[in-house]
Amino acid sequence: MRRVILLITVIATALLATAQDQFERRAVRADREYAFGEWAPAATLYSLLIDQRPDSLQLYSRAIVAYDLAGDTITSINLLEDAMSHGIGLSALLETVRSDFFQAADSDAFGPYLLRMRDRFTWMQRAIDNELLRHYTFRHDGPMMVHYAQVMLRPIPDSVEYLALLAQGHLICGNLTEATEVWRHILRVDPDNIDALLYLSYATEASDPAQSAQLLRRANTLLRK
Repeated sequence: MRRVILLITVIATALLATAQDQFERRAVRADREYAFGEWAPAATLYSLLIDQRPDSLQLYSRAIVAYDLAGDTITSINLLEDAMSHGIGLSALLETVRSDFFQAADSDAFGPYLLRMRDRFTWMQRAIDNELLRHYTFRHDGPMMVHYAQVMLRPIPDSVEYLALLAQGHLICGNLTEATEVWRHILRVDPDNIDALLYLSYATEASDPAQSAQLLRRANTLLRK
């Protein structure tokens, strides 16, 4: 009996070692194909790796990017749902996917990917709108920042976080008047908001030097506290 148990243990250990060796060799091939922009074979290899490690955030991210850049946008969206079903958080996954798109020298693809997500997962639209706002803020895309900041502000119009991004978007677009109104809104909600005080001081320097100086003094006082 002991010999049978020992034999089973040896066989099981050998099988595990073989599976691990196969996984590692396949991972090396997948990373190589990915590095050279061979998206279709990289996507297939990452899918096989996911079958063995279905809780790996990095594998899912690479597979999503590879499938998307290979043109299989349906699978790239399906993989996101699969990842979440295996306990991978949406925010962490999207941050890794964003980084992988950027490193793949195709950061422009991340925005369209989020828009496809938004169409597919209607129950996650607000979370995805927030990610879109972060994406366009990262890209300094003023018009899209304004759009998605306004979307996020609809249910919470006094959110200082989203108001600040709305003002920044207007400023990037060259709309100083609109940005100024948003900074005034922020100060009505949060009178001690130093950023809004400084921005509004700058914006009113030419039109109202006295107010500009007053705002600047207020900001300096708060900074010294």
